[in-house]
Order: sequence, then C-alpha cells, then structure tokens
Amino acid sequence: MKKEGKDHYRRIADALYQRIYYKPFCEACLDEAGAEVHHFYPKSIYPWLRYDKDNGVVLCRRCHEKVNTEGIKAKIIKNKGQAWWKRLQLKKVNEPKPPYLTLEWYKLHVKRLDAIWLKIRRKSPIG
Repeated sequence: MKKEGKDHYRRIADALYQRIYYKPFCEACLDEAGAEVHHFYPKSIYPWLRYDKDNGVVLCRRCHEKVNTEGIKAKIIKNKGQAWWKRLQLKKVNEPKPPYLTLEWYKLHVKRLDAIWLKIRRKSPIG
C-alpha cells in the first residue's frame, strides 16, 4: 500500500476548501460569475490562513486579475462588512505556533474540512 505524502493531502484540502467556501457570485463586484476562491491574504505569507474561511473570497475572473488594483480589496471589505474585516485582521496578527505546511498539518486540515463538507452535505436538500 502506497503511503500518501504531503502533496496528496494538500490537493485534497485545497479541493475541499474550494468546494466549501465557493459562492455563485463575485464578492467584489457582486456579479453572478464567481470563478474561484481567492486568498485575501496570500497563503505564501500567511500560511496559517490558508484554509481559514474568512481568508477565502470568491472572485470573478475580471476582479481576480485586478485584485491588487482598482480598489478591488476595498470593494471586498465593503461587501463582506466590517465584522468580517476586523475578524480577519485579528487572525492575521495572531499567528498560531508553527509548524505549518507539514504532512501532519495538511492531514489535520483535510480532517477538519472534510467534517465541514459532510455537515454541509447533510443539510443539503439534494444531499
């Protein structure tokens, strides 16, 4: 039996994160063309926010390409609200103790995200 590595669990966690936090509209322009979950704070700089629900923002392709220009981030903050913004700011500065991005770290997040996904599926009328 092949032992699964860190990349395997990262791909699973990434897919679950996209599936759980996806919305059918862009959270910047509110167009009904949400494309993918964007990390408000880059996961390369803030790895502890990689799978945080508040750090995930759904953007259409147009807004995603311009996310660092044209006031897109200000639109996101306005649309998601001040409570969201304050909560995310606290999470940004309150870095938990590392290590991050290890095999065990990814396994933990796969387990947590899978539990969230199962809970959502149970509530779904399509289920």
